[in-house]
Amino acid sequence: MNNHKKVVLHMVQPISETEFGGADLHVLDLAQKQNEIGIFEPIILLSKNKKLQQRFTELGIKCLCGYEAKNILAFIRWANRKLKTNTIDLIHSHGYDSNYQMVLLKKMFPKKWKKIPTVITSHGWIETNFFLKFKTRLDFYCHSFADALIVCAKKNLKRLKKVDGQTHDFVPNGISFDPFNKQSIEQLPYKQLYDRQLKKVAYVGRLSAEKRVDLFLKSAFEVLKKRNDVVYFVVGDGLENSSLKKMVEDSGHSANICFTGLLENVSEIYKNIDLLILSSDTESTPRVVIEALYNQVPVVATEVGDVPLLVVSNKNGFVVPKGDWKKISEHTQNILEDDEVKTQLGKNGKAHIEKHFTISIMENEISNIYKKII
Repeated sequence: MNNHKKVVLHMVQPISETEFGGADLHVLDLAQKQNEIGIFEPIILLSKNKKLQQRFTELGIKCLCGYEAKNILAFIRWANRKLKTNTIDLIHSHGYDSNYQMVLLKKMFPKKWKKIPTVITSHGWIETNFFLKFKTRLDFYCHSFADALIVCAKKNLKRLKKVDGQTHDFVPNGISFDPFNKQSIEQLPYKQLYDRQLKKVAYVGRLSAEKRVDLFLKSAFEVLKKRNDVVYFVVGDGLENSSLKKMVEDSGHSANICFTGLLENVSEIYKNIDLLILSSDTESTPRVVIEALYNQVPVVATEVGDVPLLVVSNKNGFVVPKGDWKKISEHTQNILEDDEVKTQLGKNGKAHIEKHFTISIMENEISNIYKKII
């Protein structure tokens, strides 16, 4: 590889105009680290979410957002015009929609895009209904246009199809810990969060079917039958929001369960809770678990994806079988009843993350993959 700085086009498409997903924050941290090191110069391409565009811009990273494009074809034509004078050395695509867009760029404007080396990072596949299964099939079709495929969960390597000359690598998520070292602008308006007489448990993430927040709530109801000094926080938003709130209302435990909605800075949550629960049916290496463990918060999570690489039972939390909300409630009660155990689990969690899941480790492994294919 030549010594001059190489330009990497990161393609990532947020879930909505207001939400930041795991893949979006993954790219935010990666691009920031690449910009800091200076070997690769990141450019970000989005089709929506001006708030995310602003985050990149504030970090000094060029970010193009085609929110005015009426459909995917209009967006591709707009992106090609915007990038016409830029020399792009490598494309790095993240997730279903960005993969489809990457393929269309190569097919519609082959003179500029067809021969540019391409990396796809798979952040996992959600296949809870027919539509999502169809999107996954399209995603696998896109894989043939890449020179390298990266998965964020080691178990997903076996799902990748062999293509001549294509490299397959597992690179676990790493995160930048800078946001957690900054004080929040203001405390969150939930007085229970700061009441030292109360125990606090949280779920952080999208309120979508595959996250099984209903199981988180079932485990909460079980604990609240036995003790009234626990407050549960549901941090996030999504399609399941209304049905989950109805579930809480019907349970009679509304006073002990708070729905916070979306929070840009969740550091105040991590600083004050006793336990994080993740009850998902599918994950890769979830950022929220890494964030919680780094903040010395024990985690109880389902045994999906590469969660067992993050959460080591009896060391920094507990892993339970998928769907087993009763086990979640048992571990919750045990952790909340013993402050010494909780503290030791928290210390072990931070040490584990600092050793294995930093942004520096992730950026270095991804850079090595770039160097192989450029």
